[in-house]
Amino acid sequence: MYLISTIAFLFLYQSNFIISNEIEQLYDVDRNCAVRGVQFRTWLKNFNEIEIGRIADHSPKKVRVYIHGHLTQRVGSDIRDATFKCSPAIDAIVLANWTTAKALPRYNYDTIRMNVEFASKCVAVKLYLLDRNGTIDYELVGHGMGAHIAGMTARIFKIHSKRVIKAITGLDPVGRVFNDHKSLSLQCTDSRVVSVIHTNTAVYGSKHKICENDLYPNGGERQPDCENVLERDICSHRKARQIYIEKLCDDEPKNVVDHKKILPRFVLCIDISGSMKGERIKMAKKAAVDLISQLPSNFHLGISTFGTYSQQVYPLTELVNEENRKQLILAVSQLSAEGWTNIGAGLRESREMLLKSLNIEGCTTIILLSDGEDNYNPLATKREVEKLKAKCIRIVGVAIGKEAASILEEIAAQTEGSVFDVESTENVELFAKFRRSLFDSVEVNLKPDERPINLPEKIVALESEETKSIAYFIDTSVGVNTSFSAISGNWDKLNAILTSPSNSSYTLRDPINIYGFQQLEKRMDIDRAEAGKWTITLHNVAPDSYRKRRDLSKNLAALISVRTFPKDNKNKEAIRLDARLSNHTLEYPNQIFVFAELRMGHYPIIKANVYATVENLNQTISLYDNGAFPDQYADDGIYAASILKLNRVGRHSVKVTARNDNETKIVFNSINYLDESWNNCSTVNCNASGNFERETNVGSLKLLSYEGQQLIPINSVNDLRVIASGEKKRQVTLVWTVPGSLAFNIYPTHFDLRVFTNGTDFEKQFKIDENHIVSGTYDYSGSLPEASKKITIQMPKKVWDAGYVSDGNQPYFKLAFALKSYRNETSSAISNLANVILLKSENSQNSNSNGYVSKSNFVTQLILTLIVAFLFV
Repeated sequence: MYLISTIAFLFLYQSNFIISNEIEQLYDVDRNCAVRGVQFRTWLKNFNEIEIGRIADHSPKKVRVYIHGHLTQRVGSDIRDATFKCSPAIDAIVLANWTTAKALPRYNYDTIRMNVEFASKCVAVKLYLLDRNGTIDYELVGHGMGAHIAGMTARIFKIHSKRVIKAITGLDPVGRVFNDHKSLSLQCTDSRVVSVIHTNTAVYGSKHKICENDLYPNGGERQPDCENVLERDICSHRKARQIYIEKLCDDEPKNVVDHKKILPRFVLCIDISGSMKGERIKMAKKAAVDLISQLPSNFHLGISTFGTYSQQVYPLTELVNEENRKQLILAVSQLSAEGWTNIGAGLRESREMLLKSLNIEGCTTIILLSDGEDNYNPLATKREVEKLKAKCIRIVGVAIGKEAASILEEIAAQTEGSVFDVESTENVELFAKFRRSLFDSVEVNLKPDERPINLPEKIVALESEETKSIAYFIDTSVGVNTSFSAISGNWDKLNAILTSPSNSSYTLRDPINIYGFQQLEKRMDIDRAEAGKWTITLHNVAPDSYRKRRDLSKNLAALISVRTFPKDNKNKEAIRLDARLSNHTLEYPNQIFVFAELRMGHYPIIKANVYATVENLNQTISLYDNGAFPDQYADDGIYAASILKLNRVGRHSVKVTARNDNETKIVFNSINYLDESWNNCSTVNCNASGNFERETNVGSLKLLSYEGQQLIPINSVNDLRVIASGEKKRQVTLVWTVPGSLAFNIYPTHFDLRVFTNGTDFEKQFKIDENHIVSGTYDYSGSLPEASKKITIQMPKKVWDAGYVSDGNQPYFKLAFALKSYRNETSSAISNLANVILLKSENSQNSNSNGYVSKSNFVTQLILTLIVAFLFV
């Protein structure tokens, strides 16, 4: 009996030892996860951040865990703030950051499995160790690949804790690889409730329904407010986070409608206050007439005005026929200017018109023309903007003159609109800018593929009896409904002839629909313009003696523009240029970024000549597609630049121009940010672009002051990457594009490169110094900022060995690199991460760190227990 009791006692003791040993191994896994870069941040309801190990001290009942995706790289504070605001039952939030644990975005099974299994194990073990007593209800939210990590986390957590995760929300779970490997994927049985939001099934997201209650906003393929074509898939993929945040607080998220049923709707809200008297109101009316005359028939347009009070001039009406348009034009022609500037009243009138006239859901636009400060009731304007935001009504401001309301930028920013600048002392130029701004304010709110294509505007000045010819090239992808236009105030002294590539001649004439207004424009509309060089020839017919007698200006000027549409050839898409500003107010030390997408359909056009022009300042800024900040990826057809310094405080119009260069190529492969080689012309089909030119007006920006200009920081590196590595020599070769702007002497003097072996704190990582460099150098001599840097480093053995990972079925080496740019003593933000992964054979090293006790170990320990018991007796 004594022997049996002793054996039982020792067996139970040994069993506890085994359990304790297993827990210790789980702690080893947790420590290994921290070394590999998996980090956790934790907040309580009062927004106090605490160490995750102290979460049990606050006895939380419900904890929500957020896991970022491969492309999002981190979880933002927006999710945290919305959770505490709209989910009062949640006691704490945990953000799981596995950025430095990620592999390169090569979507094959091995790298996917290593990423998902490793990150899932780290999150699951951490949650179990935090709550081994089972007092916390966990909810998991994962985006992209993070959704699948959430699913596998729940399965591993169940193995250790014998508990089921309460709820999982998958935000556009990634489809590639996961569709074919269910063991890696989020599954409907992973928790009690699994909710999934699909926003980009066209490219990044999974097309497969995971649970019966899966949501597919706007059909799930792509999201309608992701308008930039080349970025619309990655934008749609990221929209899942925004929709999730909106659903936390609202039953129905914004901008989730069937946009196929929505017709374009605009209200033209015109300032008729006293400051608009004279040429301004006259030119505004002429420009509005042109807009009404040329809008397509499926548009709905209404007219409202404001001075001291507001008025509905004409209700929202579909432009179905000429009689319809004449009534709108008659209403505009009778406007006169007087009173104060009451912007809030005009916005209220426009909003009510939009909401009452058409019972159709979707976003709409108010085009707000104003030349003065909001001097009647500014508080009412701010209240009205909040109402417009709630109804998804955006404001596009047209700022007339230097004194135009300073609040326009704020209104546009809050409603996701833009601002166009109209500033000129010359009447003809004023009309030209009015007209262009009105057309652009409409077009900026159309879908990208519905917008007309504009060729660069050109100003021609002619002396007496002088003749000049301006050439435009119509490429083979466009030519439908092409308008050749010239604007001038001296048509009694100018002749304008248009010549086609086949030498046919046309005389530019007044447009048919003049409606009693003096015509400043001569135009020729060609239904189908042939491809090739078109020429507009202008002749100043006034003799020099006539100029002297009548005191005419020596130079007569005309503004030439060409607008066209794509050919209806389904096999050939048009070359398009879409551009935008990151902000409309420049306030140092922040920068404004200008982005341009150059494409043919969904295919990027690379190595083109793209530049931005800041009008009236004679300032031209080159845009680059080289991966240097603010550009994200090299050769993806998205060009970018920083607008750092302007020569004058005030508003400045910005337009972007693109032309072919000798090396310009069309990459016949749609962008996929998960594939490193999608734009490599040695592996995909790239064709020469042919001759083309495009231009787009991106609106205006406003410089508030020069204060803080000296504090502009050096830019970070976006495209750090590993191009070669070797296990035998422990060598790694890295390349990156040098950031900066040589024009303003803002470029780096040197770099600081680190190897991530423990956590995510840059300063605590192993620093690569000159002694580790085999070829290349850190120093930067100040050559062109777009130049590439390339260095090969010899890794110290201890650092190399620290990258060994034995988890899973396939051991491998993994190292992560990041760097900072330095301008003397000032550093940039941390660069992107560059990872190197080298798979090893299983017999290269033997290490078991999976946190489980094998059956053979259990049998061995049982035999040892019996032996000890026998000896004890």
